[in-house]
Formats: sequence, C-alpha cells, structure tokens
Amino acid sequence: MSDVTAYFAADDSDPTGFWSVPDALAPRFSVQQSLARRVRRVWLDTDDWLLHKAGVVLEQNDSADNGLRLVLQHADGREHMQPLNVITWPARIDALAAGHVRSQIENIVGIRALLPVTAIESQHRDLQVLNADLKTVVRIAIELAPGVQGRRLPDQLSVSAVRGYQDQADRVIARLGTVKGISPVEVSLYEQALSAAGRAFCDDDPEPVRLTGSMPANNAVIAVLNGFLSTVQRTLEGVLGDIDPEFLHDFRVAVRRSRSTLKLAGDVLESGPAEQLGRDLKWLGDLTSPTRDLDVYILGLPDMAAGLQSAKPADLDPFRRYLLAQRRTEFRRLVRALRSARFRHALEHWRALGVLAEPSDPGHVVGAGKLAAQRLTQAHRRVTRRGRSIGPDSAPEALHDLRKRCKELRYLLEIFRPLHDPATHRAALRDLKGLQEVLGEFQDAEVQSQAVREFAATMISTRSAPAATVLAMGELAAQLSAHQRHARTEFAASFAAFDSADSRTRFRELASGSPA
Repeated sequence: MSDVTAYFAADDSDPTGFWSVPDALAPRFSVQQSLARRVRRVWLDTDDWLLHKAGVVLEQNDSADNGLRLVLQHADGREHMQPLNVITWPARIDALAAGHVRSQIENIVGIRALLPVTAIESQHRDLQVLNADLKTVVRIAIELAPGVQGRRLPDQLSVSAVRGYQDQADRVIARLGTVKGISPVEVSLYEQALSAAGRAFCDDDPEPVRLTGSMPANNAVIAVLNGFLSTVQRTLEGVLGDIDPEFLHDFRVAVRRSRSTLKLAGDVLESGPAEQLGRDLKWLGDLTSPTRDLDVYILGLPDMAAGLQSAKPADLDPFRRYLLAQRRTEFRRLVRALRSARFRHALEHWRALGVLAEPSDPGHVVGAGKLAAQRLTQAHRRVTRRGRSIGPDSAPEALHDLRKRCKELRYLLEIFRPLHDPATHRAALRDLKGLQEVLGEFQDAEVQSQAVREFAATMISTRSAPAATVLAMGELAAQLSAHQRHARTEFAASFAAFDSADSRTRFRELASGSPA
C-alpha cells in the first residue's frame, strides 16, 4: 500500500531533470528503475461524479506488460486492481466481472453508468527507492511525454510513501525539491489531464439559479425555467443513448418541475408563449412516463422478489423478461419522439420564452420575493387545508390529491431556495419530506399493485406466464397492498408532525423572509 504525497512536473526549459533523481537521492537512498513502457490510461466516473465525491479514483490502465486492468485508488492510499475484459464505455456496473474493484465501487455508483472523463497516453517508468537496508520505502512513478487529445503535457513525477515510511517520503520530497529542471505541482496527472481536455471535476453539476428578492418576478421565473432547460439539454444524449436510468429520471424531473413552475407562477409571464410551453411540457411528461414507470418496476423488482414468502424469486424471471420487452418497445417510441420535429420545436419554444416573455401587467412589476411569499403561503394553506380534512374513512383519492399539493409546495421551496434562510429552509423541507414519504409510499404501492395485476392479466392472455409466475405476481400484488395499508396507518402521525406549531412557524418565516 502506498499513498501519493507529492507531484512534480518537468520544466519546459530543462526537461532532463527527472534523469537526475537517482543522483539527487544518493547516497542515503538507492533507486531501482523499471523499463519504460507505453501506457494508456482512461479515467472513469459517473455523470454526476460519484467516485470523485467519494474520494476515489478509477482508472482503466492498458500496458503491454500488465494488459488491461481496472485500478482503484482510495484517498488513504489503498489500491485495488482487477483484470478487465475489453469494454466499450459507457458501461454499467454489471458489465464488470466480479472482483475487488467492482465490490468497492458498486455501492457508490449504484445504477449509474461509468463514463470515460479523460485519457492520456505516456511512457511510464516505475522507480523503487530503497533505504540502507535495501527495503523499498518510497515509490516514484514517472510519466514521459503524456498526451491528451493531441496536446502534450509536461513530464510528470509522483511520489508515494510506502505505508509506515512517510518520514522517508518526506526526505525524498525535500531532496527532489532541490533538483534543477523539475518543480512541485499541486494537482495530480488526472486533474491536469482533465484541464487539458477542457474539463474540471464536477463540471457537469448544474449551475445554481441566482435569484434575489428584488428582481422582477418574471425574470426570476424565466431564470428557473432556463435552469430546467439546461438540465433537459444536458441529459438528452444520455437519454437517447440509454446510458443509465438516471438520465431519463433527471430529464423527466426537469420537465415536471418546469410544468409546475408554469402552473404555480407562470401568470407573471406573457400568456401566449407560456401556454405554448405548458402544452409542450405536458406532451413531454406524457411521453416519458411509460419508460420511466417501467424503469421503476424493473429496478425495484429484485427487492420485491426478495420479500416473497411462498414463491421463489426465480419465479418472477418471466415477469422481468416481460417488463424488459415492454420497456424496449416504449423506449423506441420515446427515442422517435425525442428525434422528431415536434421535440425540436418544443425546445425552441422553451428557449424563446426568455426572449419573448414580459410581465403580464407591465404597469405593476412584482418582485421575486413578493411572488415567493404569496405562492408559498397559498401552497402551504392548500396542503394544510386538505390534510386536516382527511380522516380514517377518507377515500384514497383524497391522499392522492394531497400528495400532488405537497409536490407543488416542494417545487416552490426548491424554486425559491436562494431567497430563504438556509437553516429555516432545510428544516421546512425536512418537515415536508416526512409527509411526502408516507404519501409517496401509499400512492406508489397502489399504482404498482394495480400495474402488477394488469401485467399478470396480459401475460395470462398471451400465455407468457407460467403458473408459478402468476402465483408469485399475486403474492407481489398482495405485498404491495400491505405496504399501502401500512402507509395509510402512518399518515395521521406524519401529517400531525408537518402541521405542528413549530413547522407552521418555519413556513411563516420563509414567507416573511422572501421579499427584498
């Protein structure tokens, strides 16, 4: 085990400095060098940089002596490697063979695909630094002529301390600091390669929407809608390529939130363009629902199968194959629509809204803070009024309607987040999330239970469901109904927590703090 503790780069004016390293370390240390070998490195991460955020670095390493390998480096210096078959990236975790690397990252990346974020080719040389007892205490890696997309980086050197010999590594680093022709650098070769490719860590993370309480309300709404448009545009290729389910999820959430923004605050915009975008967004919402719903069923099936008591999880294999076939059909329909003129026109309408939109009443421009206060107060009242009217005998539709009103309140909280005190905002959001979780479980269990029954009926009619599968699906539907009943019993307590005096005070503070 070793931990990289320092990086050096060759000066352009004197690129021979690395060859002086053995002399600079003598006589206290001796150096053993490997032969230079050609290496291609491809660094991998998810679209949302989950590995980087977890403090690990994943690299596909290809060299003549070691072949193709995955190398995983932890921040504490631990390193895992495993052989790798040729893989075309992007690829999901199940494309990797079982091994140390996969076991270390699968809980980090989850369902997200691994993507190549940057790559280099170089001549690589390893140096082992030995102490007087001829024990390896420090490892040095030299990268000669590293190239990124046709651009040559300075030669690189990294120093790694063998576990337990950090003091020796510090002495080596101090000696290297005196070598003419090389200079310390603050960032790794990975980060330099990203920069050379015009990228940076987390450069795909969405830019926060910047709002102030005094800005005109129509400008604030346009800024919010443009932020959602940016997400739609950024995720589109991932949706079309079916890279992983989260691209479609993020795409769909941006569409849904945009539609809610228009519904809840679109009256401050020019009516014609806003109404056109509303129609476009409804079409996109309806278009993306079938594929996303099937993704949810497919992703949740293993956990549901694990909860079966009478049937075996394998009994649901025909059901899974049926869901996958249905998804392929729906996904093809989705792709055709997203490549159509109608979708291009929808994006044009969305982009144009920021140019065309004007206040609905130019003589009375409302500020964003006042708009936020009004709409949050109204949405909170709708939630509390409906929630208080629900009793033990209320129909399921009452809870479904309350869930929709909670989502509207949630969207407003997220839209106007920049206008609020962060601590109060987090607490209010936490109050709402508790209620939403119960209502979501109630709704999802009902919808999925009904869907499972409908799927079973279709499979029976097409003779694609063995008896064992039909029985397992029946148990699955019963299991989901039980989840729904449990959520129903939890509702009163969760709503009481949301409707507590402290929670109501937090929402009043948010509303009173919104104006400039």
